[in-house]
Order: sequence, then structure tokens, then C-alpha cells
Amino acid sequence: MQNRIRRVTFSALFALLPWLGGSLHAAIYFVAPTGNDANIGTKESPFATVPRAQQAAEPGDTVFLRGGTYTMQESQITRK
Repeated sequence: MQNRIRRVTFSALFALLPWLGGSLHAAIYFVAPTGNDANIGTKESPFATVPRAQQAAEPGDTVFLRGGTYTMQESQITRK
């Protein structure tokens, strides 16, 4: 019985590793109308444009848009 419990626990942990690993490496970026695209994208030093945040972000990352008005050129809008 004890071996069976260990196997189930190990299997459950093994199944969760990809999910846990992805969340450990996720980055958070900020964009603000008063930001600068030369910044690093933190809350204290945000990007200025959504396209710059898109360039920095990878799957699993989060981008927060701070309050304000964002002016974008049509060429900056991503289409699929």
C-alpha cells in the first residue's frame, strides 16, 4: 500500500511540473502613457506603447496597461 501511495504522489507531482515551471518564469510588464519604450517595463519604469510590451512579452507573461489614453497607428495593431 505504501509503494502505491508513493507512486501516485510522484505521478501527480510529475504531472504538475510543466505547469509549475511555466509560472515560475513568467514576467510582468507595465505600459503607461507617461512611459518610455527604452524603459524595462516595470511598474516604476513602464513601457510607453503596447507594441513594445508585445515585443518583450512571451507566452505566460502578463502585461498591465496603466490608466490613460493610448494613441496607436493602425500599423501598430496586431492582426491574425
